[in-house]
Amino acid sequence: MPALISEQFRIHNAQQFQEAFGEASPTNMYFFVGRPQTWDTTSVAGITSYIGQPTGSQHSNSYLASPDENNPPTPIDNFKYEREIFDDMISLKKIQSTDVRLVIPRYNWTSGQVYSMYRSNYSADYKANSAAENASNLYNAKFYVINNYKIYKCIYNGSNVANPNGIASTVAPTGTSNSVFSTADGYKWKFMYSIGTDDVVKFLTTSYMPLPADWGIGVSGDPTNGTDVKNAAVDGAIDTIVIKNGGSGYTDGTYTNVPIRGDYTRKTGGIQAVSTITVNSGTVTSATITTPGQYYTYGVINVNSTEISGIGAGSGASLEVIIPPTGGHGYNVYKELGAKRVMVNSRLQYDETLEFPVDNDFRRIGILRDPKDSTGVIATSSTYNALTAIKFPTATSATFAVDELITQAVTGAKGRVVSWDSTTKILKLYQTKYEDISTGNQSGSLQLFSGGNSITGATSGAVETPDTNYSLTISNLNFSNGYSRPEIEKYTGDIIYVENRRTVSRSIDQIEDVKLVVEF
Repeated sequence: MPALISEQFRIHNAQQFQEAFGEASPTNMYFFVGRPQTWDTTSVAGITSYIGQPTGSQHSNSYLASPDENNPPTPIDNFKYEREIFDDMISLKKIQSTDVRLVIPRYNWTSGQVYSMYRSNYSADYKANSAAENASNLYNAKFYVINNYKIYKCIYNGSNVANPNGIASTVAPTGTSNSVFSTADGYKWKFMYSIGTDDVVKFLTTSYMPLPADWGIGVSGDPTNGTDVKNAAVDGAIDTIVIKNGGSGYTDGTYTNVPIRGDYTRKTGGIQAVSTITVNSGTVTSATITTPGQYYTYGVINVNSTEISGIGAGSGASLEVIIPPTGGHGYNVYKELGAKRVMVNSRLQYDETLEFPVDNDFRRIGILRDPKDSTGVIATSSTYNALTAIKFPTATSATFAVDELITQAVTGAKGRVVSWDSTTKILKLYQTKYEDISTGNQSGSLQLFSGGNSITGATSGAVETPDTNYSLTISNLNFSNGYSRPEIEKYTGDIIYVENRRTVSRSIDQIEDVKLVVEF
């Protein structure tokens, strides 16, 4: 049987996701970075193979594209790929409730643009007015704009018989009036909210803009919280009439007190809306609201002599009454503007208390829900290191190279260097089940680095033995006999979002605001 997952369900899911970060017992969500190795590929028997998977490997290939550094591959949604994400994960940072915000697509007001207007009936059969959009869904139409960090909803775009798609907007909407207002170009707008300075910095991008954190909650007079806009909203109040057909044969004149029929009586206190109609050359040329009314879910204007005294015996006029969203324009900004996306902003400041290496880059970001730490309990700390670390003697002159392959001949262990600190003599590495599998008698088995066995760098030529007498905490790493294992238990928790990106380089004096958008 026909069924539908509604846009409201998507909005609900987005809100639930946002709320998960700020509940009394919040879900522990972590932003992570990974993939220090390149996206370069080589062709093996006609099948693409990534660096990190050995040529001719017996392991099935998760990647069947041909990516490069400028064209990262599309992530794959299966458990195998999820484990591979864990393999080269570098660091994690906890996402706070203040790092999360509902967002909507950004549409800058531009002179000469025809904007769609709010309608309640967009569908495949009734598409958005702007021919350039051809949107069959309200939330895909450009019916709101941002101007001077203020967001306005288009209530009327000049649509009429001659211009069924609306007219070009040439006068920018301005101000913070709580009432629907008109501009000289024939448009009607409704001010919704302003974006505060902090939100501009944290959540505004060229593609998306944030919605207020708590709509209608806050002090009056603050345009960033929507309190005044919500309080001014009137449920079922009519602001717009569109002339679909002006008809012919009517008596010229201006007719006031024209009633708008409908279901305003469905609730106690309902108010009938009233309009004014103008006829020129026998045709209806103007229809405006004089009393918006209240509690309408549909409205009808009958253009005939019974309803409108003196208008004559004309025929053919058709007027469309635009009904506002439930609660009125401005009552629920999330539902009205389609808040089905959530932006997460994770700021990486320098080396983040040494957990995030600054001498390498990353190509993957994501969100991990409820991972366990190395002790087996749900992680709650602010940051975590996901790499193995090895402490070498302070006096060593060896210098390992970032991204080089290192081996420990005695154990057969292999790994890739992610970071080398020449001051602390700490090397951080990752191991995968592909390139870094062992050879010889242990072929096919991933061997861990261990003991006082020398480690050799394939590129640098460095050879050094771990300091197995070192069992202290340094650089936020807890060493035991020269080794520090990842602070999280790999393969625990759920990777609920992953994004492969072009290279993001890091440095010690650099701050990255990494923004990711989850769409429901």
